[in-house]
Amino acid sequence: MNNHKRLIFWFFIGMTLVTIIAGCSSGPQKTSKPSSDWSRGVAVGENAAGAVSLVVDPDGGRLRLVWPVETEEGIKFRYLQMDANATPLLQRDLEIASGQLRTSRLIAAGDGYLHLFWAQRREGEKYWELWYTRLDSQGMLASEARRISAEGENVGSFALAGDSLGGVVGVL
Repeated sequence: MNNHKRLIFWFFIGMTLVTIIAGCSSGPQKTSKPSSDWSRGVAVGENAAGAVSLVVDPDGGRLRLVWPVETEEGIKFRYLQMDANATPLLQRDLEIASGQLRTSRLIAAGDGYLHLFWAQRREGEKYWELWYTRLDSQGMLASEARRISAEGENVGSFALAGDSLGGVVGVL
């Protein structure tokens, strides 16, 4: 019986050593490999001072983006147009606003035009205002920027949606 206990003792010691050695192996760690068609991020700008708004053409051929950027002259909107492979085609700063800018929203207007809305607080003003302009297919101003919120109305947030005719429906 004493031999039997000794055999069980050495068996458990051996199993413990095998478990420890197997657990400390130096084999490569396995990681999941992403699919070959997995989308990758592409750096398209720097100094972003707010969220990016984008519109994808119905055929997927172009992406058009607008976001506020910090420049030496203050905050401006940057316009970027990319092809379907995220290759930049056109980039420019839009000279349409001054003061504090936020919440840019792009909406397709048809025929390559875009509606651009944003919240702005001009220097020395207390309230945020909602502003609007239209951009052509090259990101150039197609209309004069104008305030569309009521005088003295503070626009904390707004929601917009494009309609099938290229118009916009909004809620303040």
